[in-house]
Amino acid sequence: MRFRGEFELALTQGVYAITAQDSEDPERSNYLGKSSIPAAIRWCLEGKQPREEYRNLDQLISNSQDEMQVDVEFSDGTWISRYKKRGKSADLVVNDSRGEKAQLLIDPLFGISVEDRLTTCWAEQRELSSLVRLKSTALTEMVESWLGTEKLVEAEAHALDLLRKVQTDCEALQVEVIRLTEEGCTDEEWSLLSQEHGRLSEEISALEGKSKLIRLEQESWEERRKYTDLLERRELLRREIENDRKSISTPLEDPKLLQLHTAANEKRGEKLAKSRSLRLVHETGFDGSCPISSLTCPAKAQINADRETLRKKSVEAKAEFLRADKDFTELDSKVQALNAQKESARYYEKRIKEKTSQLEQMDKELDAFEADEVDALDEDEKPPTAIEIDRTELNELRTKMERKHRARQALPEAEKTLTQLKQSLKEHLAACSVLGPEGARRKVVERTVESIWSDATNRLQSSGIDLTLTPSWTRETGMIANQCECGWVFGSSKICNQCGKARGRKTRHEFSTLLSNRSGAAEDLAGFALRVAAFQWLKVQRDVNWSIALLDEPTAQMDRFHRRALGVNILKLLGHTFEQAFVTSHTGGILESVHQKILITGDGPWSRVEVKS
Repeated sequence: MRFRGEFELALTQGVYAITAQDSEDPERSNYLGKSSIPAAIRWCLEGKQPREEYRNLDQLISNSQDEMQVDVEFSDGTWISRYKKRGKSADLVVNDSRGEKAQLLIDPLFGISVEDRLTTCWAEQRELSSLVRLKSTALTEMVESWLGTEKLVEAEAHALDLLRKVQTDCEALQVEVIRLTEEGCTDEEWSLLSQEHGRLSEEISALEGKSKLIRLEQESWEERRKYTDLLERRELLRREIENDRKSISTPLEDPKLLQLHTAANEKRGEKLAKSRSLRLVHETGFDGSCPISSLTCPAKAQINADRETLRKKSVEAKAEFLRADKDFTELDSKVQALNAQKESARYYEKRIKEKTSQLEQMDKELDAFEADEVDALDEDEKPPTAIEIDRTELNELRTKMERKHRARQALPEAEKTLTQLKQSLKEHLAACSVLGPEGARRKVVERTVESIWSDATNRLQSSGIDLTLTPSWTRETGMIANQCECGWVFGSSKICNQCGKARGRKTRHEFSTLLSNRSGAAEDLAGFALRVAAFQWLKVQRDVNWSIALLDEPTAQMDRFHRRALGVNILKLLGHTFEQAFVTSHTGGILESVHQKILITGDGPWSRVEVKS
């Protein structure tokens, strides 16, 4: 920036030409600060650097200065002020509000967004023709934002969601119908399956009847086997009882033997006690206690004195004990044999009693068999052989028929639902086509564009500028068309059999602006007219409280003839669309036709600004 100090510009309605001259060189007008005026207004409203060459906002501050401030008062009383100190954040005031809250108030106050202001009201250097060079997608997005087609977009999104759901359901049901068709069968095939099922069922039924008879024969054979086994077991049991009776030998009771056995046992005990006493006295001496009666023996001294005699008596006592023990052992063997005979007799008698009880139970069971007239089996008589019934084929056929029956039952309803879904799919496709970018939205956009482009042409024509603008929505490709515009498919024909049009090249949707005269100057003139016409459309369609245009060097790419044409007709082109406009220029044409001027005078490194009428 080249400004230092405070400058106040009191402006009225109308078009202002922003021009500059150097105090030392009147022919010099560049680099004096003409673009600073629209840049300052934009910075005050937006808070951003207006050009790419400004890397940061500090570069907007004049050299050697520490701060900058721009205040703008509008005709409706709105006051906007933005202040910035070098190295600090800017401070914004909108009426009584400050900061971010104040920034959010600006667009609603004027009824137009900053994007739309840049598109229709503000044109930086070399950007005047941007609307002329606009492509399909950007144009559609811009016009749709003007039209507020959010409801159509929401409706299209909803329709697409429904379409995807119907498509998914339709595809799933189509697969299901194919599966049911493959699993099902015709009436003729079903009849053949039924016949085969009947044949197999009859065969299985016949086998089951035969098998039942065989099972009865097996049950009878089993009863006879039990009867035969019982007879054999009874006979075996009788023989065992007879053998047990033969094994019993009645022992002869011998009371004398028992008496002799008892006396021998007592004698053996006495001999053993005597032998032990004599041996003890002989070896250790006599303590005076009788070994038999435990009484005190009066012959203690005499006995201990005659030790040799005691030794001999001890030997004789031992021999007597051995003879008594031998006699007892012989008698004891006889007594043990007698006891064994008694125990054996008791054992066999118990066995005979148990087996006799078993025999009585067998007789009862045999009586029951004989009451049922059960016969014993003949020797080598074999049991009846069971029949193995293979139901695999019948079961597989039944499973197959059940599956086909379910498919036959479900197929008609599935086909009916699929038909309904296909119809619904067509309806949703039609809805998406109508609501989509190529449907209603495209038609609304095209009508709006044609209206704006027509207004721009009229403005140029009424200003005496021989230039027309025509919006084009299609472009021919290098390929031959397969289908006519009316929908007829050409095939090998060169003429449409439906509408009679000749077969041309294939076209695709692509927007462009056709100018009756194509040049850089023509594009700038057309771009200027389009901006004015677009803003006029917005002004009519919306409650826009903004009416200011900022044009930075609009004639930069024009020759003298077109500069003069624009300068002479700029007021007509602007018409009554803008109440106030600022046009920076350093050439003739605009300067000659616009009487209100903002003059910037360069004086060394600084510039000053004033309003000239």
